Amino acid sequence: MTPARIVSTEAGGEPFALGAVSPNPTRGAAEVSLSLPEASEVTVSVFDAMGREVGSVRQATAAGSHRLGVPVGGLAPGVYVVRVESPSGTATRRLTVVR
Repeated sequence: MTPARIVSTEAGGEPFALGAVSPNPTRGAAEVSLSLPEASEVTVSVFDAMGREVGSVRQATAAGSHRLGVPVGGLAPGVYVVRVESPSGTATRRLTVVR
């Protein structure tokens, strides 16, 4: 899957790229690939099918390409939405948890 180019939420800001969540489907741990134009604080959140936030991790990240952990521990099998937020923008990906 080609990383999506995300339009910045700030005027004059640079876009960031969010890749796929892997492995997908997952039984335990998962990661999402991300490329940031500048160092910033990034939040990775997971939402269930009802739109409830079921996990969130915030971390400082340097500019460049990264693989960030997705908080999936203890989630029931199902389909979830992973949202990545930074000052450069917001993007989502779908994640399936299996047992």
